[in-house]
Amino acid sequence: MKKRYSRQQKKKLSEGKCFLCGETNYNVLHAHRIIEGGTYHPNNVLVLCANCHSKTHSGEVKFDRKYYSTTGQWVVHMFVDQKEYWISEPKGFSSESNCSER
Repeated sequence: MKKRYSRQQKKKLSEGKCFLCGETNYNVLHAHRIIEGGTYHPNNVLVLCANCHSKTHSGEVKFDRKYYSTTGQWVVHMFVDQKEYWISEPKGFSSESNCSER
């Protein structure tokens, strides 16, 4: 059974923005499960715009999972064009302040 998120739930999960690029148009935001086949639990869901959502399904962007860091924040481990990233805040991965490349 597929769970749908309301606009209010998406806003609460994502601060009203696409996790990767920061898009704010609600008409193009989707709830994407990090672990395919997993549940729609908030720890397994990211809100993405249609463009970033298609990048995940094409393999350009790959999410590993969310980890709870020692600093008390949820951190997403992901790969973009085969480069590894750890993102701690949902403000877009291009932001220097919240993205670290390994």
